[in-house]
Amino acid sequence: MKKLLFIIGLWYLCFTGILAQNTPSNIDQYNVVWNSPSQHAGESMPCGGGDIGLNVWVEKGDIFCYIARSGTFDHNNAVLKLGRMRLTVSPNVFENPSTFSQILRLPSGDVIIEGSSGKIKTQVKIWVDVFHPNIYVEVISNQSISAKAQYESWRYQDRLMSKGKENNANSYKWAPPLQVVTRKDSIRFAPKGIIFYHDNGDEISAFDVAMKQQGLDSLKKQFYNPIKNLVFGGIISGNNWQQDGTEQGKYRDTDFKAWKIKTIKSSRQQQFMISLNTETTNSVTDWEKHLLHIQTEGEKNMLVAQKATQNWWKEFWNKSFIHITPDPKNNNSWELSRNYQVFRYQLACNNFGQYPTKFNGGLFTVDPYYTDTTMKFTPDFRNWGGGTHTAQNQRLVYWGLLKTGDFEAMKPQFDFYKRILNNAELRTKYYWGHQGASFTEQIENFGLPNPAEYGWKRPAGYDKGMEYNAWLEYEWDTALEFCSMILEMERFTGKNISEYIPLIESCLRFFDEHYQYLAQKRGSKALDGNKQLIIYPGSGAETYKMAYNPSSTIAGLKTVLEQLLSSPSLASENKKTWEEMLLKIPPMSFRQFENHITIAPAKTWERINNVESPQLYPVFPWNRYGVGKSGLDTARNTYLYDTDVIKFRSHIGWKQDVIFAARLGLREEAQKLLSLKLQNAPRRFPTFWGPGYDWTPDHNWGGSGMIGLQEMLLQTTGQKIYLLPAWPKEWDVHFKLQAPYQTSVEVEWKNGKLEKLIVIPESRRADIVEAWDLK
Repeated sequence: MKKLLFIIGLWYLCFTGILAQNTPSNIDQYNVVWNSPSQHAGESMPCGGGDIGLNVWVEKGDIFCYIARSGTFDHNNAVLKLGRMRLTVSPNVFENPSTFSQILRLPSGDVIIEGSSGKIKTQVKIWVDVFHPNIYVEVISNQSISAKAQYESWRYQDRLMSKGKENNANSYKWAPPLQVVTRKDSIRFAPKGIIFYHDNGDEISAFDVAMKQQGLDSLKKQFYNPIKNLVFGGIISGNNWQQDGTEQGKYRDTDFKAWKIKTIKSSRQQQFMISLNTETTNSVTDWEKHLLHIQTEGEKNMLVAQKATQNWWKEFWNKSFIHITPDPKNNNSWELSRNYQVFRYQLACNNFGQYPTKFNGGLFTVDPYYTDTTMKFTPDFRNWGGGTHTAQNQRLVYWGLLKTGDFEAMKPQFDFYKRILNNAELRTKYYWGHQGASFTEQIENFGLPNPAEYGWKRPAGYDKGMEYNAWLEYEWDTALEFCSMILEMERFTGKNISEYIPLIESCLRFFDEHYQYLAQKRGSKALDGNKQLIIYPGSGAETYKMAYNPSSTIAGLKTVLEQLLSSPSLASENKKTWEEMLLKIPPMSFRQFENHITIAPAKTWERINNVESPQLYPVFPWNRYGVGKSGLDTARNTYLYDTDVIKFRSHIGWKQDVIFAARLGLREEAQKLLSLKLQNAPRRFPTFWGPGYDWTPDHNWGGSGMIGLQEMLLQTTGQKIYLLPAWPKEWDVHFKLQAPYQTSVEVEWKNGKLEKLIVIPESRRADIVEAWDLK
C-alpha cells in the first residue's frame, strides 16, 4: 500500500507542476487539451501503447473508454472491440464541474482528466503499459471518494448482422453467402472483478468459407489459419472492489449488458487495472491461467512498468520530431506540426502489435453513427473489413515510419506478409502450376482474396486464381511496396533482413513466372521481341485497367530488384537470377500534353476505373524521379500537364498529391496541399480525419500527410541527403529525421537561414546538399 501511495503521490506532484517533467523535444506543446466534457463517443480522445488503443471521453459525469487491441478477429474476421468501461466517482465532480480538463499528454502517452466542484478536486489518470497488456486507471482526490465501474458489452448475446452495410465490418462485406452472426462473449464476475472473453473455437469461419469458395479445400491443412481457436479478452480487477450486480442499457443505437463493481471503502485514492490476453489455444482454461499471470505481474510490477513506459515514450519522442513555428501569415502552420506529432502517437499505440495498424480506423473506431448517421450498428463496425487488408491503403500508414526511425513499428506489417507467404505460394502453384507468391490487393489475414471481391457469381471458365472485380483484377504489385520498405529498412538501420528475403524473392518470382505463363497461353513466346516480360493484363493501381506494361509495375519491379541486388542479406548464389530478371523488365512508356513529355500510365489500357495517378508512382513510392535525379522535368510535366493527374488531384483520404509535389520540389503546391491535408479534422479530436474514401479515423489520410511533410524537409538519393527541397522559406522549422545508413539529421531553419545542422555520424555531413534554392 505504501508503494501505491508513493506512485500516486509522485504522479500528483508531476501533474501539478511541483516536479518539472523532463519533456523531450518540447513535445508537450502539442498536448491536446479540452476544457469541457464531451457529448458522445464521437468526441473521444485516443490513449494507448504497445498494441492497445483506448477511446476516452467524459459524458454526463461518467468517464468512458472503448478498449481495442491488435489482432482480435472473430470467426467472421471482424476486428472486435474488447468492450466499453464506465467509471463514476462520488462525489461526482465531473457531472456539473466548475472546472474541467482532459489532456492527452504526449510526453508520457497518458490521459489526465481533472474536475472540481466547490472545494472538491479529483483527477483520473489512464495509461497503458507499453510492454505488457495492462491498462491502469488511477483516481486521486483531495477528499475521500467512492467509485463505481461497469464493464459494458453489446455481445452479451449472439447478434444477427443485417444484410446491408453492417457486414462491411467483416470478410463477407456486401455479399454474405449465409446469415452472419456475431457470437456472444463469455462474461462473469471474478473474485476481484470481471472476466470477459471471446472464443472462436473451431467454428466454421470466414477462412473455411473462402477456402471452399476458391476451390482450395484440399489444401486446407497446409494453410495458415489465424482465426481458428483464437481467444481474446481480459479481466478488470482491483483490491478495493466488490461485485455490484448487472443491468441492461443502451448507448447510441446498441443495447448492452453491464457487469458492475464498486469500491468497498472510501479513500482519497482508488484504482483498478484491466489486463488483456490474446492467444490461439484450444483450452480456455489455459488462456485464463495465462491471463491471471499477466494480471498478477501487472499488479506486482506497476511501478517498474510505469517507469519503463515513461522512458519508452521519452526515447520515442527524442528519435524524431517536426516543430513548425507559428506563422502570422498562415494560421495553421503550427497546427500541421501538432497534428503530425499526434498522428504519430496514434500509430505508436500499435508499436508492438501482432497485426498491422488498420488503415480504416486503427485501434480508435467508435460507434459508426458518429461517422455516418445512417449506420446504426455496434461499436465493432468499421468500413472495409477487419481481417481484410487493402495494400494500397496500408502502405501509406507505414512509409513514413522510416524517417521517424520507428522501425520496430514496421515489423507487424512485414510479418503480416511473412505469415501468409506459404498460403500465397500454395495458391499460385495450385491455380497456375508455377512458383511465386500471388498477393492480391484486397487480401485476408490468411492470404486469400476477400470473398466478396473474389466474387460469388463468376463466369464459367473464369481464371480461378483471379478476383472477378473491375477494380482489383490483375493488381498484384502493391506487395512490392512492402518488399521495398523492408529493403529500405535495412539501408536505414544496417540490420540483417534475412528472415524477409524469401518473401521478397517470392514476390519477384511471381511476376517473372506468371507473365511468362500468361504470354504462353496467348502464343508461342514467353517474352517479347526484346526478350523482356509482357506485363499484360496488368493494372495501373485500381485506375488504368487491362493495362499493357503499366509504368507503376515496371518502376516497382526495377526498384525492388535493384534494392535486392544491393542488399547484404541476399545470398550470393541468388544474385544471377535477379540480375537476369532485371534485364527482362521492359521500359516505361511516355506521352505528350501540350508538347510536354510526360510519364504514361502504361503502354496502353482499356478503361479508367478509379481516380489514382499511378503515372506518378515512379516518383513515389519508387523514387526513380525527383529532386537530384535525372528526368525531373519529365516527372514535373506529368504532375503539371497530365489531364488525368490534374483532374484526380486532391488532399482527401489516401490522395498522395502532396507527396508527389514534395518529391518534385514544387514548394507552393506542396505547401498548399499540406495545409489542407494536415489541417484539423472536422471532429473534436484534431487527427480523427475521415472518412475520406474509407473510415474514421482515416489512417492513410494521416499517413500520406506525414510522408508529404517529411519529403518537403528531407529527401535522399543514394548517399546524398537533400535539405528542405520543397520547404517554404518563410516557415521557420526545427526538425529531426532519420536517413539511410544509420544517420540522424537535425535542422533548425529560421528567418530564411540555416541556423543549426547536426548530422550523426559527423562523417555524413559531407553528403548534405542544401536544396532550398534548387529550381
